[in-house]
Amino acid sequence: MVPSVDACLFFSKKGLYPVGQGGGEISAHLLLDALARQGVAVEAHGALNWSHKDELLGAIKAAGLKPAVDETKGRRAVTYQAPYPVRLHDLADFGASCQERLSEPDRAVVLLQAEGWPELVSPVKRSGRGCVVFIHNAAEIEAIVPDQEASIDVLAAPSAYLAELLREKTGRPVMIVPAPIARPIMNIETEPATRPFITFINPIEIKGRDVFFALARDMLDEKFLVVENWGVHPLTRRVLAAYPNVTSWPRQTDMTLVWEQTRLLIVPSQVPEAFGRVAAEAQVEGIPVVANRLGGLIEAVGDGGLLVDDFSDPGAWVRAISRVINDRDLYQELSAKARCHPDRFEPASVADCFRRELAPLLVLGEKSRKGP
Repeated sequence: MVPSVDACLFFSKKGLYPVGQGGGEISAHLLLDALARQGVAVEAHGALNWSHKDELLGAIKAAGLKPAVDETKGRRAVTYQAPYPVRLHDLADFGASCQERLSEPDRAVVLLQAEGWPELVSPVKRSGRGCVVFIHNAAEIEAIVPDQEASIDVLAAPSAYLAELLREKTGRPVMIVPAPIARPIMNIETEPATRPFITFINPIEIKGRDVFFALARDMLDEKFLVVENWGVHPLTRRVLAAYPNVTSWPRQTDMTLVWEQTRLLIVPSQVPEAFGRVAAEAQVEGIPVVANRLGGLIEAVGDGGLLVDDFSDPGAWVRAISRVINDRDLYQELSAKARCHPDRFEPASVADCFRRELAPLLVLGEKSRKGP
């Protein structure tokens, strides 16, 4: 019998949207929200450090949601509708609470992601449910060990690049689930070409910080905007402050504020990205992207930008950036293609494909686990 994909349980040992604002959390939220709108019974379970409860309650309320604290049955959790039901368990109780939920009698397909999934794959299979594990970066592949593989029906990846790495590592069925990208409720009124900045997100070493330093030095006539994300060293901030053509912003929860100031996005990552969500998010606003020809960025950028082959060479970056911003016809062509490219990442389409393709893969995964 083909398993039903009419109900899904989602587990991640992290704070879920709107507490979690990383790419994985945003992608999960948009997929779950789209599934719920299509009539799938969705339920999400995450985790929080209980000592930060009040701070996180404030973040949830700030997003327009109505959280409640549940301390029944000796377990502590925060609950809210996002609009699917979310339960953030006390981090100390996460594993036990999730296993209690899995002991309840239903046939929902289980989706696992990020921290905590290795401890849940075996309980999921003991519960008789289908098991899908979402992998969002290459480092997570090394966490997959043979004992876990035996309990995984399907692996999911955001790009063909990462999917191939997973197949080579595990031999398991892998489905590509593109990172959902939401269209803005209101479009930015200004044309991208009139916006002031060339923008760089997350100035850390693996994201191309040192290449950016050289760019800012060699292109003093251009204005750059740097937006922090995670793990930025204080010394990096001091170096950026020394450049007269660089404006630095802290992390932004509303990226519209960034895009309405951005003429061109650069993504000089020095290690392969599993996908490169930020590229597609910028393209929604008609912003061309210059990125490395590396990993999942090739798929994320598509024909809405230029790819740099010699990505560790600042000179190659200067030439690519100059080509885009100084050739009006090329810029307009890339901007038009950028607006169209994210259509394949529209949440409803991603969710529809996910449901359609998952059921037969669950059957295949089950047969593969049992052997001939």
